[in-house]
Amino acid sequence: MKVGDLVELSSYGKKRKYNVHLSRHSYGLVAKVIKVGLGMSDYRVLWGPEMHPSHHWREELKFLKQKI
Repeated sequence: MKVGDLVELSSYGKKRKYNVHLSRHSYGLVAKVIKVGLGMSDYRVLWGPEMHPSHHWREELKFLKQKI
């Protein structure tokens, strides 16, 4: 995963209490990776223009499946 990729919460990410505000109110919400660090939880993601960036583990995110 790299900066600029579009992602959504994985099934693991939806189960975590840390992400309950995202999974409960935003089904199908798309995010953009804005920073990638070296640690496991160093994925900084922007979920929308009105929300602050949040940190996530790699397991919490999955690539957005593009529909053709």
